[in-house]
Amino acid sequence: AADKEGANNKYFCIWWAKGKCAKGAKCNSFHRIPTYADCGHLEKEMLRDVFGRERHASQRDDMDGVGSFNDSCRTLYVGRLQRSRYMDNPKELKEVVTKHFSEWGEIEHVNVVWRLSIAFVRFRFRSHAELAKVAMNQQALDQDEVLMIRWAYDDPNPVAKEAIKRSNADAVVAAIKAAGHSMQPKVFDAPANYKVPEQSTSVSGALTDKAEDDSVFGAQLYPNTDSQYESVKRQKTS
Repeated sequence: AADKEGANNKYFCIWWAKGKCAKGAKCNSFHRIPTYADCGHLEKEMLRDVFGRERHASQRDDMDGVGSFNDSCRTLYVGRLQRSRYMDNPKELKEVVTKHFSEWGEIEHVNVVWRLSIAFVRFRFRSHAELAKVAMNQQALDQDEVLMIRWAYDDPNPVAKEAIKRSNADAVVAAIKAAGHSMQPKVFDAPANYKVPEQSTSVSGALTDKAEDDSVFGAQLYPNTDSQYESVKRQKTS
């Protein structure tokens, strides 16, 4: 089925997102919302989007399309909102936008710019933003408006940039963990009978006073290999 694991369904169906897939259960792409584990795998693949389409080096001039592999944008620009149909109530409009877009993934923040009749929706994962961009474009909210969805430009505010940077890092860590990868360093368990090789002091054979005091990097320790050279000498003389 289209919503189960398989050899050919690494990506998600763009026609299902648009409500137009005619293949149904026979489709080779997923017909569902990406799970956290899916996002973990997809976030690592920068050259393709959630539908398997190739990204470009830069965004299009109109901020539409697949997006850029140099810009891990998770924020959508939502245009053509009909504020007059919401009884001039910004709070109600924000709730409606949040309700409809949250169907496509976890949302971090919704900002409604009332005077411009637009909104910005930031998802936690890029995969959910890509899915929502296709699924909600030319769709309606509660008042039959026809939405225009684009990628959002970066916020020039330094505080906002730093917040998004931290949020991006958090999203990557969450995606990696969801994919089943550990964030802890691997501990090497040496065999019980393992013995540390004898150590030579330095390249010259003696540690300097400074190295003995603070173990400078110039006096790194390494295994004593003098014995192997003695055997080579004996082979040459015999």
